[in-house]
Amino acid sequence: MLESVRFTTLFIGMRRWFFSLQKTGIFRFSLACMLRFHV
Repeated sequence: MLESVRFTTLFIGMRRWFFSLQKTGIFRFSLACMLRFHV
């Protein structure tokens, strides 16, 4: 039981970190594309 709870919290934490990383990654990618096209 304790192991499953630990796994669930780890999974939620990883998902949250992945979503935040994806947001920043997309933002940086679009920003780099805009700079590249303008320059």
